[in-house]
Amino acid sequence: MTVYLRVTVFLAGFGVLGAEMVAPRLLAPAFGTSQLVWTNVIGAILAALTLGSWLGGRLADHRPSERSFGWILLLGGLAIAALPLAARPLLAGATRALVEQRVTSYLVSLAATSLLFAPPVLVLAAVTPYAIRLAGSGRLDLGRVAGVLSALGALGSIAGTFVTSLVLLPLLGSRNTLLAIGGLLASAGAVRALRRRGVIAVTLVLFVFGARYQGPIRSDPGQVFETESLYSYLQVQRDPAGWTRLLTNESVSYQSVWPDEGILTGGVWDYLALAPALADHSGAELRVLIVGLAAGTVARQIHAAYSPNSRVVIHGIELDPEVVEAGRRYFGLGSIPGLTTRIGDARVAVEALDGRFDAIVIDVFRGLYLPPHLVTREFFEACRRHLAPGGVLAMNVATPLDSGRLLGALAATLDRVFEHVRSMRLLSDGPVVSTIVFASEDPLEIPPSEEIPEALRSVGLDLQPVDVPRRHRRVLTDDHAPVEWLTDLALLEALRESR
Repeated sequence: MTVYLRVTVFLAGFGVLGAEMVAPRLLAPAFGTSQLVWTNVIGAILAALTLGSWLGGRLADHRPSERSFGWILLLGGLAIAALPLAARPLLAGATRALVEQRVTSYLVSLAATSLLFAPPVLVLAAVTPYAIRLAGSGRLDLGRVAGVLSALGALGSIAGTFVTSLVLLPLLGSRNTLLAIGGLLASAGAVRALRRRGVIAVTLVLFVFGARYQGPIRSDPGQVFETESLYSYLQVQRDPAGWTRLLTNESVSYQSVWPDEGILTGGVWDYLALAPALADHSGAELRVLIVGLAAGTVARQIHAAYSPNSRVVIHGIELDPEVVEAGRRYFGLGSIPGLTTRIGDARVAVEALDGRFDAIVIDVFRGLYLPPHLVTREFFEACRRHLAPGGVLAMNVATPLDSGRLLGALAATLDRVFEHVRSMRLLSDGPVVSTIVFASEDPLEIPPSEEIPEALRSVGLDLQPVDVPRRHRRVLTDDHAPVEWLTDLALLEALRESR
């Protein structure tokens, strides 16, 4: 068993899991990072591993040579390096399909893009059985040989998982990570497949790929900034009117907006900013918790609207530090007086908080999906414990394509925790319909105009009971919160209606 076989089996395992870890990040700008995306990716890769192992064994018996073995590695590496280029048209088509509410095209694009990862994985899956055939030829300890090489492949997979996620993606981004992994595998294969000329040939091919990878991930009108964070793809746009907008992942809706003048956006943030006005607050200090701070639209609105009459103290929780950094650079987040920002998971941060708040604003999304652990009875109970007497919780609930399933489940869950729950549905002509849900231990009523800050008086409120069919009113718990399943059902319902 040569050192070359040992090393290349390890590298093949590294490449397979490295590609699997990058796949959702590559798909995130078009599809987000939901369970649906992971299911498609993992399913496609497992199917490719199964078929590739079978084909690799047959090919090894038919042509057991190290040069053929080298060609397998070379082709697998080049296929991984080419993935971002091959995915571009599908990703662009998927984004257009979702914005235009063509659900069939969106789901087909998701399946097709996931399948892009199958060919390179299929090729690399053939490496281990092929190596066993080469190393075990004429040996009586074939079991030990198979065990050693299988263990090296598994060890490479472990290394590919952690090194890709913790080192390569943060340093290189998804496109260059695939280029690096593909280049490493292709170079290892070229050593046997092309001999000395292989290094030069592979270097030239990878140089071409690398040149094509340079430039922006997207080139949307008005784009002034983009980056890949540990959690998502971020983009900042500025339109001719001077408005600045933050988008993440599939860019179906904006996460933060900064108008050219004033504080009103005409969007969901204006209604969330009214939450303190609904609270029974009479002290000199107004304390607000924002779960899902993003670039600070609501924080900026609340401070500007309420600070003339109260000392405003805002605690903002945001998962992604790159979002906060974009907020500081482009949205004036760092200039909001009285704002304390905490980076981390919202559930952990809320549980660790001290003190109570007059208003808690929740605006948390991962693409089309709400994080399951932030919509459960246990989470809302933690929020209630941090509400001051008379305090109000306000939550943005964006349901895809106007489905009542998710809204009903959230209403039922909030009903278990709070005495009073009301909602206001916002008009929308896009693929996402937003509803603001308010909850409190005290009755919720629209305050007189003079009690609403002057900057927000033009924002009309219409509080209504959440009226959804009983069959949709399931209580979400930490043990069972099928949020992504409910969202996917909405997409499937839209697909059925579009036929």
